[in-house]
Amino acid sequence: MSEPVDYSVSVNRTAAATDEAELLRANALLIAAAPELLEALRVLTDHAAEYYPHFECPRGQNDIAAARAAIAKATGAEVAR
Repeated sequence: MSEPVDYSVSVNRTAAATDEAELLRANALLIAAAPELLEALRVLTDHAAEYYPHFECPRGQNDIAAARAAIAKATGAEVAR
């Protein structure tokens, strides 16, 4: 009688390959959408800073600063202080 074959490595590799494929697809979708996301963030940030007085509060200003930092990171620019 032959020994049972252990397929656990194959199953794990298949699961890992599926996870990796899903991750690659998700990254590709995010990269494809990045220009539109960046432009939308720019528009929203500028609009919020200009038109919403409640953004004068510390939390609002922190949110705008975080958005501007993300824009700077995405474009390789320095963060304006």
